[in-house]
Parts: sequence; C-alpha cells; structure tokens
Amino acid sequence: MASQHDESSPLQPEPYDHVFAPMETEMLAWLALPADAKVLDAGCGPGVMAARFAAALGPAGQVDALDQNPETLARAGQYLAAQPGRARVRVHAGDLLQLPFDDASFDLAWASFVLHHISDPVAAARELRRVVRPGGRVVVRETGVPLRMLPFDLGIGEPGLQDRLRVAHNRWFTTIRYAEPVATPYPWGWTQVLRDAGCQQVTARTFWLELLPPLSAVQGQYLLDSLQRHLDKPELRALLDPADVATVAQLTDPASPHYLLARPDLHVLAGLSLYVGTVG
Repeated sequence: MASQHDESSPLQPEPYDHVFAPMETEMLAWLALPADAKVLDAGCGPGVMAARFAAALGPAGQVDALDQNPETLARAGQYLAAQPGRARVRVHAGDLLQLPFDDASFDLAWASFVLHHISDPVAAARELRRVVRPGGRVVVRETGVPLRMLPFDLGIGEPGLQDRLRVAHNRWFTTIRYAEPVATPYPWGWTQVLRDAGCQQVTARTFWLELLPPLSAVQGQYLLDSLQRHLDKPELRALLDPADVATVAQLTDPASPHYLLARPDLHVLAGLSLYVGTVG
C-alpha cells in the first residue's frame, strides 16, 4: 500500500488515514453505492477503507476485504472487529491475480494503491472485472498529483528540494517496480489499463487535499512522515545528494530553526484519482 502503517499501533488509523478521511468520504459520496451493495476491497491493507465502505452501507450491504500478506490481514481483522460496521465485513487471504470469488459476485471492486505493485496490472484489473456483476464497477485508486508542500526556496539548501525528492522517489520506485523478471513495462495510463481489462465507460476523477496552517497535530505528523521516509529508507536516501539529506534532516528536527512545522507559509496539495470502469 502507499500509506505507511506503524506496526506498533495496529488498531489505530495512521496519520495518512486521518488526513485523507474527508477526501474518502467525498469519494464514497461520488461513488453513490446502494445501501445493499456488495463491495470487494482487493488489497485492503490494514482495513481502514473497508471499514469506511461498511459504514456507508446499510444492513444488507457486504464488504469482502482481501489481502495476501498474513500480518497485514491479521491487523485488518483486529481493526475491523472494533469498527461499527464489523458485521458487514468478511476478511479473506488471497491473491489479486487469482481472486477466491465466483464470477459476478460484487457490485464494486476497489483496488487502492495496489495495481502499481503488480507485475501485470492489466491481468489484475481483468480479474477484478471478472468478479463484478454486469453494470457494476471496477475502481482503481492511485496518486494523481503527488504531495507538494514546500516553497521553491526554503532559505536552506538549494532551491527546488520538493522536485528533487520526487525525482528520487520515482527512481526508487522504478527500480523496485521492474526488479522482478516477470515485470513487463506497460506504457499506458490507468484508464487504458481498465479498457485493456475489458471495462467500458471508463472515466476518472481526482479528489484534492489542500491544507494551510495552522495544521492539526495529525496533519503535521503526516507531513513530517512524508519527509522522514527519505531519511529512513536507505535505498531512497542513497538517491539524494548529501546536501539534500542534510536539509531534510533540519526540516524534520523540532530543534532546528528550519523546522517544517514552524513555517507559516506551507501550502499542502495532493490529488488522489479514481479510475472507474463499468462491467458490460
């Protein structure tokens, strides 16, 4: 998954999940699921979105949450068991490329920040389409516009740090994405993935996160986490110039005069996109 989840607090949503909760409420409203919908959350991670789907459905609705990682699935089960809509959620171990469900089982199949990890995203989308009934939808959520929060000139280090962090992230992701021998480059966007999987009436919509100071504690922690990972991931840190590493270290240090959360000029923008295809 794209969000980073702390193993020490498995029953609590992470800063990412708190910060994006209003956006996800907006997404659910836009999807306009009927109260009795059957939903598959494929690659459910810690179960936060599965819980939100369950809360949005009526008593006749059903959410099936699937993940192939046993530890992640155990955490999801614990988290979901404590949520109000727990009676409407079932947890499954399984592979998105070989879903353990019959054809036409769901009204909506949701895959959030999952397909970009799969060596053959079209095959995964095709499998999602298989388990959705005619007239239902396959929904893929991916980052539409990456997080931005830093002014071009921070008054420390070389201007343009935000762009260099993004370049480093893209280089790191490309390395891990194509590390598997079976991974084949797919030079098309997510709308084409859904078309190639056999979906119809393919569309997309981007939902926006926009924040200005004063930030809440959880919003601030989310921003710090997004910077700190460039220091904590050795393979990502190695792609940065040492001067940029030093700048990030100062931005994340509360004792530094350049501490990120002391700045009154932060403008936080991020866009998450839903790519939607209808099953014929």
